[in-house]
Amino acid sequence: MTYVSLSDKLNILSRLVEVAKADGVVNPAEISYIFWTAQKLKLSQLEIQRTLSNPHPSRRPILMNERIELFHQCITMAWIDNRLETEEIEICRKIANDLSLTSSSVEATFEQLNTSSEMVTLDELKKLFGL
Repeated sequence: MTYVSLSDKLNILSRLVEVAKADGVVNPAEISYIFWTAQKLKLSQLEIQRTLSNPHPSRRPILMNERIELFHQCITMAWIDNRLETEEIEICRKIANDLSLTSSSVEATFEQLNTSSEMVTLDELKKLFGL
């Protein structure tokens, strides 16, 4: 089992909040996904509330596998309402850049999302990034 620090957990939640707020509307599906993720991360209500009101993602480098998992969570947040808003795509691109993910793989991911009626799985995403 991998140890995930509190700052890493808050970073994940902050990134999801950042994507959810990108288009100016946080819908019920996005809120549900945020709380579901927070529950999986075993974050307290206070930590969740603080992150929702003031998301503050860290820029700490993480392993490639973890960066791809975080990017997958972000694009899942953008996709959760079955449509990709321009603002959500842009914030996901920014996050991918912050995570030092290859832009060609990021663009291939968005191309696949735009041409498919289904979300890209984590395994598919890892293949796009060569893992």
